[in-house]
Amino acid sequence: MLRGSIPPRMGDMKNLVEVFLNDNKLTGSVPVELGQLNYLSQLFLQFNDIEGYVPGDLCLLRGRNNLFNIWTDCLGDDEENLSDVICSCCTYCCNGLDKCEAP
Repeated sequence: MLRGSIPPRMGDMKNLVEVFLNDNKLTGSVPVELGQLNYLSQLFLQFNDIEGYVPGDLCLLRGRNNLFNIWTDCLGDDEENLSDVICSCCTYCCNGLDKCEAP
């Protein structure tokens, strides 16, 4: 199980194609540097303790490259239906516990 934040230096790994960081204890936000991963096709971040916004640069990758899937905890998980992650381009939103659905 991974703990801590996603290192911004992951954005330097230019040839990454798939990133599976789901089902861990990751905290913090999604680094804007991940938007530099031009070959990224899959990004799975659901079922963590990540907060904040999915960077716009990642959303741009969905529109112009091979980024087919972005999964995060952007589905509300409490009584007020507030989500931990705000994502305008995610293909699936999860509740941080046990449920995912297309937005």
